[in-house]
Amino acid sequence: MHGFSAEQLRNATHLVWATGGGMVPEEEMEQYLAKGR
Repeated sequence: MHGFSAEQLRNATHLVWATGGGMVPEEEMEQYLAKGR
């Protein structure tokens, strides 16, 4: 998976951006939304 070994994945720390995007600058958010359309 993405070049990581099973051992690396077992020892990984996963981070989640849990702000709902509220801290993303408006222009950047528009780019994300346009890409998803």
